[in-house]
Amino acid sequence: METVCGGQCGLAILSKRDGAHFLTSTKFAAHGGGGGGKDAILLLVYPQVTTSFTTAVLNAYQGTTIVVAGTQNRNGFTGFKGELVDEWMAREMPQWEKTVQTPLPSFAGKDEALFVFERKK
Repeated sequence: METVCGGQCGLAILSKRDGAHFLTSTKFAAHGGGGGGKDAILLLVYPQVTTSFTTAVLNAYQGTTIVVAGTQNRNGFTGFKGELVDEWMAREMPQWEKTVQTPLPSFAGKDEALFVFERKK
């Protein structure tokens, strides 16, 4: 795991191996994240679903809000080949509901958006 901003802002870049472990760690809880990230917003930037990382992290996350920055088309640029991130979430993570989808400035020829998902009550 690589800590961003000296560890003072609570951001970390996680490897495939330790994402879910980090969310459930006492180290994360001690920095205000709560067990399983229940007191934190989960930000995923260009998540990949071709490996188990995204599924494992989402299953470990105990919070109520997920924010995803990624492509809002079916070009496969972020690992959602043939489907959109919200379609994948609806199928694989039915306990989450998309509440926001807004376009983001992006690279030429790409079509990025910011998606917000809330845990269903």
